[in-house]
Amino acid sequence: MSSSASNLRHRGNVLTSLKKLIKNEDPSSSTITSSDSSEDEKDAVSRSPITAAKSKATIIDKLFSSKEEDQYLHMHKILGITALVSYIYRYANLGEGDGNFGPNFHTLLFIVHHWLLNASAFIFHIPQRRIGDGGFRIWPEYRIHSLVFASRSLACMLLIWMEQETNQVGKWYMVDTCIVLVTCAAADYGSRLQGEHRSNTVRGTGYTDPYGKWFASEMQFQLTAICMVGVRRYTMHLTAVAVIQLNSFLMTLRRKNVASHEVLTAAYGVLLLGALIISYVDDEYSNMMVVSGTYGCLAIIFRMGFGMDKYVMWTLLGASLYVIRAYDLVQVTNNRFWCVAFVITKGYSIYLGLKKRAEQIKPGQGAVVTYVAVVFNLLDLLAAVGMYFWKYAPEES
Repeated sequence: MSSSASNLRHRGNVLTSLKKLIKNEDPSSSTITSSDSSEDEKDAVSRSPITAAKSKATIIDKLFSSKEEDQYLHMHKILGITALVSYIYRYANLGEGDGNFGPNFHTLLFIVHHWLLNASAFIFHIPQRRIGDGGFRIWPEYRIHSLVFASRSLACMLLIWMEQETNQVGKWYMVDTCIVLVTCAAADYGSRLQGEHRSNTVRGTGYTDPYGKWFASEMQFQLTAICMVGVRRYTMHLTAVAVIQLNSFLMTLRRKNVASHEVLTAAYGVLLLGALIISYVDDEYSNMMVVSGTYGCLAIIFRMGFGMDKYVMWTLLGASLYVIRAYDLVQVTNNRFWCVAFVITKGYSIYLGLKKRAEQIKPGQGAVVTYVAVVFNLLDLLAAVGMYFWKYAPEES
């Protein structure tokens, strides 16, 4: 029995030696452990040209591989790609053409198309809880908020379409206030549905500089103010929808590990700045940017500076607009009054943001975001000063 066992071991050693000879290895070398073997296999795989080709296609694979979408004929991807084409077309027609929108069928098609893009995101299964470090990834509560706030701007576009379609002489400005309040309530209801998993969209994001958080909130208030004051330009609301939907795409890139948290939060900041620049370019036709900017700054001061309830705040701001228009106290278009109001409110909101940063900043946190945001805010303020002295003062003197 022991002899047969010895023979089996001998045959095994002979076979092992033959295998090593075939592989050009020294038969007398020490036995390779399983861990060493696995490491060698990994190295071999990493050096393989097939693996190298696959690694180049990893980003495409990550973006276009989804088990959930296989059941829905890749509906979300088709809507997303066509939405990007739609944005390119609309922004190619900025200016007097207002993105080539109007009282026509393709404007309605745009509204439905972009609403379906947000709605189709609900087919995906994502983690119920936002990751602990406030990472730049989509989570269920954000997905609800994205749909709600995209719907807000799309509803404003639909309102413009209805006024144009019915040849409405007087504008339905009270509907704008109702849209803002209803969407605030819808967003809060969506948050309550999350229970213990709720997380504030902006305040929960892990910015490396506290002022980045402030600036992102500031831009969101400005987008809401555009709806509140009743800007009757499709382009302004188109830009708000673009910010929301492109930010969701950035979060998808992070969830699929295509780019880092820092890169994508910076990209979101650039997106917000780009939206503000487009708004100023379009102001040549809307002539309400300083008005909406003033109301956005008032919202920042009341809400973030003094903690006023948002429903009370937006109701008061909407009521003030109604009174101003009803009694013709001042024209709700860019003029010297609104330039002065904007400079005062903008200056105070910048002060509040820097004060909050000083209270929250930690050693080692970078200041690049602060410098960029403050410089841009100051340029925004100086633009209003320039409008006062060089555009409106000569006309009214």
